Amino acid sequence: TGNIVRSSPAISGHTLYVGSNDHKLYAFDLGTSAAAGPWPQYRQNPRRLGRALAAVAPTITTPPANQTAAPGTDLTLSVSATTPAGSPTYQWQLDGTAVTGATSATLTLANFQPANTGLYTATVTSGNSVTSLPAIIGLAAASKLVGAATEVGSDIPHPNHNIYDQVLLTGAAATIKADPGQVTRLSFIDLTNDIVQVEFSGAGTLSVVLDSASGPATAVNYNQPDVVYMKGHAGIVIDGADATTNVSVFSVGRITALNPALFNQPVSAYDGFADLAFIAILSPTGKFGGLRTANASYFATKGYTGIYAPSVQFQGPVYVGDIKASFAAIPVILLGSSSDTEINGGDLLQANHQPVKISGIAQLKFVAGTTSQGIVLPAQTNQAHLEQNGADVTSQVVVNPSP
Repeated sequence: TGNIVRSSPAISGHTLYVGSNDHKLYAFDLGTSAAAGPWPQYRQNPRRLGRALAAVAPTITTPPANQTAAPGTDLTLSVSATTPAGSPTYQWQLDGTAVTGATSATLTLANFQPANTGLYTATVTSGNSVTSLPAIIGLAAASKLVGAATEVGSDIPHPNHNIYDQVLLTGAAATIKADPGQVTRLSFIDLTNDIVQVEFSGAGTLSVVLDSASGPATAVNYNQPDVVYMKGHAGIVIDGADATTNVSVFSVGRITALNPALFNQPVSAYDGFADLAFIAILSPTGKFGGLRTANASYFATKGYTGIYAPSVQFQGPVYVGDIKASFAAIPVILLGSSSDTEINGGDLLQANHQPVKISGIAQLKFVAGTTSQGIVLPAQTNQAHLEQNGADVTSQVVVNPSP
């Protein structure tokens, strides 16, 4: 053509049409009709058939349900669907990763352990594919620690008047509880080498599972030669919560640590955020205290990333640093209800251009944030489309900072 081509092509019958910057529309005779059969493509999903294919897509009639299991017991998930195109195939995923061998309508998790907690989905394929909403699977434990963790300090008084029990993750997954009136703090290192503190108090259990886990090893950005940490990207499931349950997540920095001698790098060398994949919450009462993750950045390349608590009423605030989804990840802030929901220093810009799925939010306020190293982050203007039940609600929900 006489200039560059910016437009996408279109096929009609035997003809391919494309527009050019030379102000002409070009038509190419293909000499044949569109292919009748499949050819190699992403996930083998023949989307080219459009509406004809949608008519024979499966419909999930019974999605997998949220469940809780005790350590060592067996738990079974199930999904059912109508499949007009014929016999279906199944594939279960845990936190966006296919579960090996999980290719039937049911999935049994034998000898349930902290590593089995997470968000489970099922993909049903028959002509086309459909994936269920996630089921939150948590662990109910009678003991204070289950899995790969060690309590390294107990009844530690803090200047903020809280009493802490310090737990160190020693493997890829563990579940913790909090003593009445106290806080259990669990530590690990994230993928950007920040020490992360997860503080848990009140009813229920909190399970941490590290993706891409490594260690234990010393923290390269800190002066702690006598302490070794596990490193990885954390997904968190809270089970058995009620209105007394509170969770905070932050990274260890100069404004969150009492000992300035911990730091062996300049401020610029620290990310200053606790990196997480998601936090999912199960509450038998439908209530939760507060979720304070203003110093946390949620990101993922698969599964759901952000806050997944679609039936939970928050009595306290829901603070989030930022949420970033790339590749196949789905960004979410799905709540039952919250009267104080904030994005602290982030802008919700999504690398994969996905809308952020939300619920239970009357106002999403974009306010200033701070790294754990004391760098102030000005309030940003929202860069995301917010979607609730398939409708764009951005203009109704977002409260941007004043110019």
